Amino acid sequence: MKLTNIQIDALKELGNIGAGHAATALASLIHREITIDIPQTNIVNRSNLHASLKDKEFFAVEFVILGEIPGKNVFFVEKSEGISMVSRLMTGKNDVVTQLDENGISTIKEIGNILTANYLGAMGDMINLLMIPSVPTFFSGTLEDIFIDIFETEINISEEIFIIKTNLSDKAREYTPYFILAPFNNGLKVILDKLGLV
Repeated sequence: MKLTNIQIDALKELGNIGAGHAATALASLIHREITIDIPQTNIVNRSNLHASLKDKEFFAVEFVILGEIPGKNVFFVEKSEGISMVSRLMTGKNDVVTQLDENGISTIKEIGNILTANYLGAMGDMINLLMIPSVPTFFSGTLEDIFIDIFETEINISEEIFIIKTNLSDKAREYTPYFILAPFNNGLKVILDKLGLV
């Protein structure tokens, strides 16, 4: 569907609110005082998804969204940042863990689970719709490979996809986790309807 500027601005603000809640949850998880910049939400065409992001090695955690707006949500973070998060949670220090074993993968999935639940919950509260994340699935690799695995064969995803970038920093390092929200079918229309913008 063709979006107006007003619709795009409202959707971006909705994404920013959700990402802000997720960033606050991350600060609580790693037990650090964190500076949180205003999240940056973009709405891109599905065909331009990969081109809109830098092609580095990432960890990604995929969730199927259950409830009134079915779709997919993906939490992803550069590998070095993801390992630092896991190290912080498992040992209390940033640089003890250097690669992910099974326990590390479980930890990054749990990080994704907590952040996604906060993100979707905040968005759902704003528009009075239920959005529940499924059991997480873990991916590792380049964005191109990850996106092929997650989106290539999914015919129900809408053409417009949210990409939300969050910028967090503490005294030790910076984190830049991303979220992708990809509604199924008419999910975007349902959101706009709840915002009074159809």
